[in-house]
Amino acid sequence: MPLPPIDLSTLHLCSILTSVAYAVMFALLWVRRERSAHLLHAAAASLIYAVALLIFVLDGASVAASAIAGTLIGVNTALLVTSARTFERERVLDRWTIGIPLLAFGAYVAPQVLPAEWLPLAPRAMSRVAHSAALGTTTLIAAVLLLRHPGGMAPRSRRVLAWALLGYFPGYVVSVALDLGVTDATFDALVLLPMLADQVLLGMLTLGILGMSGERDASRLRELVLRDALTGAWNRAALPTIAARRGDAGAVVLIDVDHFKTINDRDGHAAGDTVLRRLTAQVTAMLPTGGSLVRLGGDEFVAICPDISGAHRLAEAILPLGPKDAPSWSVSIGVAPREAGDPDLSMAIARADTLLYRAKNGGRNRLAA
Repeated sequence: MPLPPIDLSTLHLCSILTSVAYAVMFALLWVRRERSAHLLHAAAASLIYAVALLIFVLDGASVAASAIAGTLIGVNTALLVTSARTFERERVLDRWTIGIPLLAFGAYVAPQVLPAEWLPLAPRAMSRVAHSAALGTTTLIAAVLLLRHPGGMAPRSRRVLAWALLGYFPGYVVSVALDLGVTDATFDALVLLPMLADQVLLGMLTLGILGMSGERDASRLRELVLRDALTGAWNRAALPTIAARRGDAGAVVLIDVDHFKTINDRDGHAAGDTVLRRLTAQVTAMLPTGGSLVRLGGDEFVAICPDISGAHRLAEAILPLGPKDAPSWSVSIGVAPREAGDPDLSMAIARADTLLYRAKNGGRNRLAA
């Protein structure tokens, strides 16, 4: 069954109006709600894309206009990457983000300045092929940059952005195939594929940008649930997550403030809270790389360390802290490794608890391991 006729100019106009609307939305969100620079990058990306499409519509036959429009699409792609990087407070500009628009520009201009005998096609046709190939390459580069993340797996919003950009890649492949004569250009579905895809992918890109704030807020909320309100240390509910992150290795340092009830009775509960906060701050500052501090409840804490040697060093560093403070305090400490076969940290904490009471019975202000 023949496809109903679809006007390419109408599709261009739809993408232009949609992009302008998204640019206005991002700008309003920046003004009225977040003041986050990533929204300005997104607004600029949408507006630049609309301008590029408008140039194609008004003067698509001109080599200069097409080169400018193609370069602007490269700038649009780079801005999507810098938007995500700005939000994550990563380095914004590097050789990749700068190279994306330069590649788009060079691919269109090079066939115009190279000798014709060097080119397999006429300069105008070669420019279209090179430009489509360059834009396809830049979308792949941008997608890889978005999927790479210092923390490991990229956040969901960045993955949405990356997959939306990859959605444009088949359209560029089709454009190259049409210009090379590999595919029948009379097949309307292929001619319209890039712009038809644009109607869906613009929305996906916007969802990726908008999802960044929501994903960050959800992460902050999860962290608040797992943090102790008084000290800022992790709370007991965070133990399964920390244990899963550590795997089967690790060791625990169980810490208990000596005569904490006496401190509260003698100096007041505010003084007791101060002791807990100072203990938390000092132990957190001394944690080995990859270590975590959890408040189990009351005046009892557990530090989870990557290995037993690091746990011993931490315990020995903690002991001298309290007597120098005001009000003065001391701690008893039990140190135990997580042993092979332990299903979680509870067995190691139980062993450390036994050692902790040995330290208390031995006179307090000491460690047992």
